Amino acid sequence: MPTQRMLPQDPVTDCQRDPERLGWYGRLAGCSLVIRPSRPAELPRLVGLLRRFFAVEPATASDADRGADRGAERGALRLRMADEPPPLPGGQHATEVPTGSELRVWQTASGLHFSLGDAVVAVDDRAGEASGRLGPDFWQRPPLAQRGLLLVVLLALLPARRRYGLHASALATPHLGDDVPAGLLVVGDSGAGKSTLTLCLVRSGWRFVADDAIVLARSGSAANDGATAWGVRRSLSCGLPTARRYPELARQLASGVLQSDGKLLLDLDEIYPGQSASACAPAVLLFPEIGRSEVTTLEPLDQTTAFHRLLGQMSIATEDRERAADQLATVRRLVTQAERCRMVLGADVLEQPDRVAAAVRDTVAAFSHGVAPYPTAERLP
Repeated sequence: MPTQRMLPQDPVTDCQRDPERLGWYGRLAGCSLVIRPSRPAELPRLVGLLRRFFAVEPATASDADRGADRGAERGALRLRMADEPPPLPGGQHATEVPTGSELRVWQTASGLHFSLGDAVVAVDDRAGEASGRLGPDFWQRPPLAQRGLLLVVLLALLPARRRYGLHASALATPHLGDDVPAGLLVVGDSGAGKSTLTLCLVRSGWRFVADDAIVLARSGSAANDGATAWGVRRSLSCGLPTARRYPELARQLASGVLQSDGKLLLDLDEIYPGQSASACAPAVLLFPEIGRSEVTTLEPLDQTTAFHRLLGQMSIATEDRERAADQLATVRRLVTQAERCRMVLGADVLEQPDRVAAAVRDTVAAFSHGVAPYPTAERLP
């Protein structure tokens, strides 16, 4: 198989040779992504921001050559910037969605409309296309505010390609070789211990896929039901008391980005190089909750309970029956393919993380061979 040549690091260089190809070609969650700015100078800033915070990778040269044919872009997610912002929605077909923040969101007849200061982006969520303008105020804002707007835009685009957002963390097994490795999802409300457990597992060798924001997609065929979890965000949010326990996090404690919720944003690619994956096929679903015991416990969870807990961590497209049906079918695939465990986290997840990680590893290995090691609530060894 011939080696694939990657695109140049500086996308503007390639654009300047051929003004008709002003754009950048990449991939997100297994989908082609095309970015077309209004001006060449805007492109490296936007691409740099996307690649810093999200699991966006450059396309190969052959992908870009195909993308140069506008007809070939039909199946890609598209983000187009313009000199003028789209008009703010109004009238009976637009409903503003309360957010509790400076970000404003409207549900419109064609999709979603976002505004943050002078940044305005309209998403056609059926076509998988976003258009808008990122004004000077946007580029003066803190990077986390910029990330917040781009995250909701990307998550609004992905359902057009049958990828549905889920509030969960994802990890892949340490074993290399599979295109889509087996893995697990850590699902739960904010404060349930997802990030703490995720960091515990990464430190023990698991590969990081995403923290708090993944998308689910069908995999295989109708005869081989399955679901794949793709990462969207690159970083992991970690509470300061947890971060201070681990010496390898000292550098980012000193110079890292602190979020408004007081959590530290960790760049795991820098801390644990080569220990990441773009996606996984979940074999186990863990639903953690903070307990008061010294010892973490695991117990099985039935499919119906797991299904409803997953739906509680998603936004269902109720206004689009066809899409809602596909989204529910994807969740059913996930619940059917994976074993499910309620996990009550004890103090040992911080005091003895290697033991907890080993128990999770053994659980995934046992389930993958059709053996359920925890028929009743059982303490970890």
